Amino acid sequence: MNTHIELVKNWLTDPDSVTPQELLSNADTASDISDNLGLESESYYAVKYDRIGALYDRFDDTNAVEYPEYFAAYYADSASHFAAANDAVVATYWVTKYKELTA
Repeated sequence: MNTHIELVKNWLTDPDSVTPQELLSNADTASDISDNLGLESESYYAVKYDRIGALYDRFDDTNAVEYPEYFAAYYADSASHFAAANDAVVATYWVTKYKELTA
């Protein structure tokens, strides 16, 4: 399991078990991984500018099977950023997408 997803899952289960600093650090390192794969991290900007709809349309999920490492990194990045922004609903969405991809 992805360590970034695991931290988000811990936060979703028990928000007091993860500090805000841990969530921010988790989001930063998840972005680094996405960036290293050549993906632009739009999660931060979506949170900052409330452009959540843009995230849902970023990738065509039908390609997830063909490029699982990219989608896994993107889903972990997105979940991490929404957790850092204290948005449990959207963080849960991205954790679920990750679990579906890696099941």
